[in-house]
Amino acid sequence: MVEQLFTPPRVYHGTFGGALFQSVYDRAPGRLSSLPLMPEWYVLLAGLGLLTGLGVAWAPLFLLTPVFALALFATLERAVRGGWHATFHSAPASARTRWRLRAIVAWLHLLQPAARLLGRIEHRLGPWRRRGRLRPVPATMRRAFWSERWRATEQRLEDLERVLRRRGAMLLRGGDFDRWDLTVQGGLFGGFRLLAMAEEHGSGKQLLRFRAWARASPTALAFAAFCGLGALGAGLDHAWAAALSLALLGGGVAVTIYGDCAAAADQVLQGLAEYAHAPGGPDEPPLHPL
Repeated sequence: MVEQLFTPPRVYHGTFGGALFQSVYDRAPGRLSSLPLMPEWYVLLAGLGLLTGLGVAWAPLFLLTPVFALALFATLERAVRGGWHATFHSAPASARTRWRLRAIVAWLHLLQPAARLLGRIEHRLGPWRRRGRLRPVPATMRRAFWSERWRATEQRLEDLERVLRRRGAMLLRGGDFDRWDLTVQGGLFGGFRLLAMAEEHGSGKQLLRFRAWARASPTALAFAAFCGLGALGAGLDHAWAAALSLALLGGGVAVTIYGDCAAAADQVLQGLAEYAHAPGGPDEPPLHPL
């Protein structure tokens, strides 16, 4: 019941908006309970632990101790529950073996998000692995192209997806319930989402419209804002060590968010330009930008 208050119904759009008849569905339960299994959860845990530790320099930060303890408890509870309900292909020979296997499963539940997080940072989403130039980031970008040859919107999005992947972009494809088609992830904390539509003008002519907008991690934004407010409060309380630490921490997260969004924006712009030059391959006539 509590989860339903925070999980409003979703509209079924179909992949790339291809559903003919849109319907409203209730979200499946368990969304909040699955948070401890997400890789980003451990980033949040580390941030909460760091802020709680700064309570040594500024006592009000110790008020985060119950929140940090609750987050730790949720992580351990989810792992223990996974081990307790685990089933095995063959029945363990003894109770001791059964408990040992359950402990291994619980430990794997704890390791799985951390391993996924390290893999993302090391191979694709670390700031040192950004693809694209860091340019000023508009909140929203719009591009329009005129095409003399008709193609389905889903085919055009698949071609654009191939172009972006060839450029090394980290892509997520929108699902059946999403109001966006593609997400270019610039890093762990930010990216750009893309939505496409085609206006039909007869005789196979189309006006293609693309809209892209920055999308920052809500958790990262909240963490940076909290650090900023904490730095202000600590400064007013003359706790300069805590104020400086919070300002550097929040500023570092904010700069990382901006860098991730900027790298993704460059990937989107460069990808659209390359796609417009050869929308369906070398034999296709180029699109005309408007």
